[in-house]
Amino acid sequence: MLNDWLIFRVDKMEIKDIKLRVILDSRGKETLAAEVSDSEGNKAEAMAPSGTSRSEYEAMPFPENNAKNAIDAFETYKSKLIGMEPSNQKGIDMLLHEIDGTSNFSKIGGNASTAISVAVARLAAIEAGMELYQYIYENFTKNMGIEKKIPGLLGNAIGGGVHSNNKMSIQEVLLATKDGKVLENAKTNIAIHGSIGDYLKSKDLAVGLNIENAWNTKLDDVAAIELASAQAGSKSASTKLGLDCAASEFYNSNANTYLFEQSMSASSGKKELSRDTYLQTIEQIAEKYNLAYLEDPMDSNDIDGFAEINRKLGGKMLIVGDDLYATNKERLAKGISKKATNAILIKVNQVGTLTDVFDTVELAHKNNIQTIVSHRSGETTDPFMAHLGVAFGSAYIKCGILGGERIAKINELARIESIEKSRKS
Repeated sequence: MLNDWLIFRVDKMEIKDIKLRVILDSRGKETLAAEVSDSEGNKAEAMAPSGTSRSEYEAMPFPENNAKNAIDAFETYKSKLIGMEPSNQKGIDMLLHEIDGTSNFSKIGGNASTAISVAVARLAAIEAGMELYQYIYENFTKNMGIEKKIPGLLGNAIGGGVHSNNKMSIQEVLLATKDGKVLENAKTNIAIHGSIGDYLKSKDLAVGLNIENAWNTKLDDVAAIELASAQAGSKSASTKLGLDCAASEFYNSNANTYLFEQSMSASSGKKELSRDTYLQTIEQIAEKYNLAYLEDPMDSNDIDGFAEINRKLGGKMLIVGDDLYATNKERLAKGISKKATNAILIKVNQVGTLTDVFDTVELAHKNNIQTIVSHRSGETTDPFMAHLGVAFGSAYIKCGILGGERIAKINELARIESIEKSRKS
């Protein structure tokens, strides 16, 4: 009887209003929050993050790079969504695409559509009396054959690239920890992060923290990786390293070269490496440091380079496409045809709606491509990505190590872990 009542109530509830407002992300830059309310007085809010390093293939966050423009553009069309049922996720997301009318959400902005799409799902979950992850799993990913699970934690320990101001080409040296419970994994990563900082400070090599609270250092790439490897090894036998190269950021398309370390020696300095020399260098680094995770090792248009690395190293570690795919189903299909990677990074605002994400996740699952749900450099305290990581059965959530906006995801994942434990006991 109760289930029949819930289904009846969900079917009859309608969207009454949608409000967008400007908020600040963790960098102090503008982004958007959406509040969606229904005819029964239920309300749900979601906040969209923003990225600093963005793929050329992802949605535009705001029209003309202005959050207020997104609100103005959406207000003209929001009446089309009023009266729709929050449980009709696909219909609402399709209408957001129709309202925008562009291929990359350049009219209303991918951050507006992301905030609305997630808020709608959260409202539907409230109406159904379910947690967000449970609602997404029961209504979407379970039908794909995906098993929900608690992901491991992937956190940024040492930063470089466009996220920092230092000598490093590589954007992130990551800690990958997944053998314990969520808070145990988090504490391990925090301890390693702290020991890296202690060493850097003792040698006058620290330059503070970057925008994701990773260490900003005076070290070159290989020296930074060497340090993280040593500190991780001294603190945890189960923690492995990962790299987010974000190679498109230091690729010179005119010369087909990469501005990177000239040798495997620590602090060797950078020079322009040929594409093949750079590829070999990255493969050597990945094998020497027994990486668990290698993200965007090549330029996002060099899908053959990804495939070569995946062929050699994919049996040992996750070869991950972020800029390569931008969470886009069509881009992933091309990668699958080339056997370019064995994993994909998932960021909702790269494609703008949950339905787009579900389609990409389904394609990934059907082709044995693992998923990693990721934060952005400009984050909010909204922890919805923790729910997605569980519902998608992801290998990791890439959520950072320190900072309130990063810890919010970890604490939410720990809460979900406790819910799942009580459900099974």
